[in-house]
This record gives sequence, structure tokens and C-alpha cells, in this order.
Amino acid sequence: MEDLRKQRNAALAASRRTEADLAALRNVNQRLKVDNSRLLEAERHAPVEEPAFGQST
Repeated sequence: MEDLRKQRNAALAASRRTEADLAALRNVNQRLKVDNSRLLEAERHAPVEEPAFGQST
């Protein structure tokens, strides 16, 4: 019975660590979405650069 209790406790601890890792990844993902949105918005409002005379794109 003691062995089963230890296994259960280990499984619960692993589950909690996994939940914490997932929460951290969600936070990173959310920050990246915000940063990406800012960059896309800035790019949308940036002036268009014309190529110098004689240069092709």
C-alpha cells in the first residue's frame, strides 16, 4: 500500500509540474502574439521605401 501511495504522489507531482510548464508556455505564447501584433501594426504604418534610381527590386 505504501508503494502505491508513493507512486500516486509521484504521479501527482509530475502532473503539477506539467501543468506549471504548460501555463508558462501559454504565457510565452501570449506575449509573442502581442509582440507580433505590434510588429505587424508598425509594419503596416511604416513608409514604403522606393528603390534608388537604377536599382531593381
